[in-house]
This record gives sequence, C-alpha cells and structure tokens, in this order.
Amino acid sequence: YDKLHEESELLMFRKDGDEYEMIFAKTPFYAESGGQKGDTGTITGNSFSADVNDTYTSAMGNVHRCIVKKGEVKKGLYMLEVGKRNRNMTERNHTATHILHSVLKRVLGDHVKQEGSYVGPDKLRFDFTHFNAITEEEISEIEEQVNEYIFDSHNVSTDTMDYNKAIENGATALFTEKYGDNVRVV
Repeated sequence: YDKLHEESELLMFRKDGDEYEMIFAKTPFYAESGGQKGDTGTITGNSFSADVNDTYTSAMGNVHRCIVKKGEVKKGLYMLEVGKRNRNMTERNHTATHILHSVLKRVLGDHVKQEGSYVGPDKLRFDFTHFNAITEEEISEIEEQVNEYIFDSHNVSTDTMDYNKAIENGATALFTEKYGDNVRVV
C-alpha cells in the first residue's frame, strides 16, 4: 500500500474479449477486497502500454484487467503505475468508513456491526445492523460527529501486528473477513 509504482516481471496473461488479464511477480496495485475497489492505473514497457481498469485476486496472484493501448503483450519487465488520484480518493473513503463505524457505535450502540460496504474513489456505502430505523436526530448527530472528526484533521496511521494484540488494543474485526496471524490495523 505504500508504493504507487513498481517494475515487475509479467508471469502470465490471457486475452478475455477486448481486455487482457495479467499477473506480475510483484505489484503496487491493491486488489479488490472487503468491499474496496481494486486500483486502476497503467502498465508500460517494451514499446507497450495498457490501462488497468480493475485489479482483483485469484489463486495465482493479483490480476490486472487491462485494455491494451499500444504494442503486444509478451513476457518481460514492465512498469506498473497506480493512478494516484483514484488511490487517494479511495483511501479517503476507506478512512471515512472507519470513522463512520466508530461514530455509529457511539451514537446507536455497541451492537452496531458492519455487514458490507463499497469503497471506491467515487463514494462509499456502509451496510450495518441496527434494531430499527435511524431517526432524523440520530442522522444529524452521526453527520456532525463524522464531520467534526474529519475537520479536526487527525493523522491516519497503519501498523501490522499480531491479530490477538490488535483485538486487545481495540481493533474492530469483521468476522465475515478472514484474517491471518498478522493483520494490518488502520
């Protein structure tokens, strides 16, 4: 998540209609996961260029779904570059989901659990459980607290830690997600 470009070797590819699906040895592209859209950007090299329209995971690695602009797809080294604007806008919406989740628990109660989401550069959607419809007053309070937190311009930091330590430190685990021994905490 900390790089926007990476030189990498193309390992495999296939044509799918007008698009190609390409897998590289390493990539700076975030693959769609947990409701967050995959990165977009470009791939260049060897007299070749392509626009990456989506990135998703497969058993073989992150798949970059591309439209070729110039050249021929062949094995070799390429420069993979994530679209900075879309990445930044998606990161903002991702952070906003964390803020919203925290505020919903504060205003509506600890029973609130995330049940799904969409996080992209254009918007966010946050699905959650609650016992009844939210009142206009609660909506106003939620908006006010979320905006106040954003306007205070808090720093956002990430850390990788042991899953149990993260839970002990107050991290919220989404139990429909699968976690390894180490987790990324925002």
